[in-house]
Amino acid sequence: MTEKSRLSEPEVFVLADHALNDVVAQIRDDQWAMEMPPSFATRRTDRRLTLREIVNYHAYDDSWVPDMLAGKTMAEAGVDKSRAICSASSPS
Repeated sequence: MTEKSRLSEPEVFVLADHALNDVVAQIRDDQWAMEMPPSFATRRTDRRLTLREIVNYHAYDDSWVPDMLAGKTMAEAGVDKSRAICSASSPS
């Protein structure tokens, strides 16, 4: 890729976000409670996480990206705002 044809960080984020949305849109209602296989590495060791929890964790992390790309700190972006976004958009 030449320097001229490189994607900016915001453009990469938008492409990745659209790709993930396409994958999440394929999850059926009966799959949200599915536990991840034991080989799925997580920091939690007391139990296996569900698909819903994994997607929610990603949504929380993802909610910071636009503010970070705009040059804001986490404090400026607001922890509560990102948590509210994830709670409101959580699939049920």
